[in-house]
Amino acid sequence: MTEKSVTLFLINFYDFLLTQTDNYTEVFKAIEENRADAGITNRNFGNKNAKNFEVKKTPIIFQPINIKFAFPKEGEQTPLLEKKNKRLHEKIYAG
Repeated sequence: MTEKSVTLFLINFYDFLLTQTDNYTEVFKAIEENRADAGITNRNFGNKNAKNFEVKKTPIIFQPINIKFAFPKEGEQTPLLEKKNKRLHEKIYAG
């Protein structure tokens, strides 16, 4: 799933208000205090701290990745770098 398709999935199936907090602890506090129905933290924080709050873990995973290409400065394929970047961006964000 691309970032766009995840967003579209959420918009199509759930009515929600997106809010932000200053840190992950505030995310869990907002859930615990019924100021939020759900929240997102990183896996390490959630695994370590969920037991300290009235929250329930879910199997939903966000798994972003970084992709990097390396080209020699004067290489034959180097001019294709911009074209590859553009195509990759279109595939990820244009759906």
